[in-house]
Amino acid sequence: MKTLIYCCFFLSLWACKSQEPSQEIKKPVVTDTTPKKPQYSGESQTMDPNTVLVRAKEISFHSNEVLLCGTAYNHTLVVKIEKIEGSGSSLINMISKDQVLTLGVSKVVSEQYQLQRTQENFDTLILKLREKPCPDMTATIYEVFSVKFQ
Repeated sequence: MKTLIYCCFFLSLWACKSQEPSQEIKKPVVTDTTPKKPQYSGESQTMDPNTVLVRAKEISFHSNEVLLCGTAYNHTLVVKIEKIEGSGSSLINMISKDQVLTLGVSKVVSEQYQLQRTQENFDTLILKLREKPCPDMTATIYEVFSVKFQ
């Protein structure tokens, strides 16, 4: 008799449970905990490896041929770094604020720079630099491959 009562009790529980509206199983909320790269003003969200975006003041611009780390540059730019806006991965020597650098300028960028320099009154340069290690790996140089005036 006890078994019959137990069977009826379990059947009634099962019957009541099956008549209830189906309950949706709530999935746990998944949050993305991966670190995100900071967003840089005026540039795309990702930067190429070995590149740095800086805000700098021009100290001087030279049009004579200079040998930097075994590479000959027809034009060089001496700047004082005001702010590092962003950087890509794989940098060997990071630039710091208030550092004075001599940068190699390619021919295409130097023509663009000289043209805009004569036409615009500017205070600050926004430079996109590419780091190049010296052949003997003792030092690195930075080459300008993009200039914006501000």
